[in-house]
Amino acid sequence: MAEQIEVAVDAANGATVATVRGEVDLNTASRLQSGLRTAAVGATLLVVDLSGVEYLDSAGLAVLDTSAREMHAQGGALRLVVSEDSIVTRALRISGVSEMIPTFYGFDEAVAPIGSSTTE
Repeated sequence: MAEQIEVAVDAANGATVATVRGEVDLNTASRLQSGLRTAAVGATLLVVDLSGVEYLDSAGLAVLDTSAREMHAQGGALRLVVSEDSIVTRALRISGVSEMIPTFYGFDEAVAPIGSSTTE
């Protein structure tokens, strides 16, 4: 059975929101990257909601790092939304990605205008 990943793009409070569901690994990371690049077009704030992600490996972490760098290069920012005690949150902490990319436990905080909130 092929692993599935879904990236749905919407807008909230002036931010572009990419909601990711499924497992992000070597087999699905390219689909995540493609979805985030599409979502980033014209965005100044890209919020990636990972609360529906069940697994995240180093390939997924690399995609998030690349996406953050690409957003910065176009003058924007990337933020992450995670569930507080999830395996995804643990992977972000262990890898140090949560220190490089603002990471939030609450969706409302993550979509707040740049400069009006603090990271978790």
